[in-house]
This record gives sequence, C-alpha cells and structure tokens, in this order.
Amino acid sequence: IVVALLVVIEIGSVVWVKSLGVEPTAPAALATGVEGYSNTRALGELMYTKFIYPFELAAMLLLLAIVAAITLTMRQRRGAKQQDIAAQVAVRPQDRVRLVKMEEEKDA
Repeated sequence: IVVALLVVIEIGSVVWVKSLGVEPTAPAALATGVEGYSNTRALGELMYTKFIYPFELAAMLLLLAIVAAITLTMRQRRGAKQQDIAAQVAVRPQDRVRLVKMEEEKDA
C-alpha cells in the first residue's frame, strides 16, 4: 500500500508540474566524445520526463507480478506434503534400516 501510495504521489506531482507549463530540459545532444556528456544522465532525463508514464506503468506491472508470485508461493494447498524436520533429525538408524537375511538363489 505504501509503494502504491508513493507511485500515485509521484505521478500526481508529474501531472501537477506539467500543468504549470514547466517543460523539461532537452537531453544533451547525442554525440560521442563530448566533454561532460553522460549516456546515463541522458537516459535518466528521458526516462523521467518524456517516458515517465510508460516507466511508471512498467514499474507497477512488475510490482504486481512480484506480489502475485509471492502470494502463489505462500498459499496453503490441500494435500501438499510437508517435511517434519524435527522428526527427521530425531530418527535413529535402527528405526530406519532393517537388515533381512535371505537365502541364496541357485542357478537352474
């Protein structure tokens, strides 16, 4: 719930700033070898300005997938076998292994 609330606040703040007429600065010109240019910064500026809605949508979908995977993993199923670790540790070899003496078989 907290994460969802933060996402809603974040999207709301972007919409509010956009309604004020503030335009984000354009990323630096894509050129190689330019002093002070950073691909990471340009990617971040694009991701958090022009592509904020697809980015937030992907983040919400991934969060939903994580919660669904955890929910499916943690659910209780009827008929599912579970280990009793204490019983496994407390077992004695003579309780588990039974030696049987058998007669030899004769070849016909």
